Amino acid sequence: MPYKFQMYTDRAGDWRWRFIAPNNKKMADSGEGYKSESGCMNAIEVIRREADESKITKLVPK
Repeated sequence: MPYKFQMYTDRAGDWRWRFIAPNNKKMADSGEGYKSESGCMNAIEVIRREADESKITKLVPK
């Protein structure tokens, strides 16, 4: 089973996404709702496009 994005509507009627691992566990979610299905899909497309070039930043306590 591959990794996948799921799109759904929340109780307020906003669109949200979650990223699901092959073991069916949620790895990430949108953190916010989108007023339209296309807005939610655009957010997924940004992640898919930009993730490969993104940098990893390690945060350490001061």
